[in-house]
Amino acid sequence: MKNQELTVVYHLGELRKRIIITLLTFIVFLFGSFIFVKEIYDWLIGDLNRELAVGQQYGHNNA
Repeated sequence: MKNQELTVVYHLGELRKRIIITLLTFIVFLFGSFIFVKEIYDWLIGDLNRELAVGQQYGHNNA
């Protein structure tokens, strides 16, 4: 019984560690995306043949 409890505690600790790493990675990429939002937006709409309504907000003119 003692070995089963230790393995459950070990697995919960491992899960906790992986969740923390995942959340920290998500936060880093979230802030990175705010820093490079214009470049990401330009890359996403790069192959569009028509102008998006939101493009006018950023001063893009694809015409």
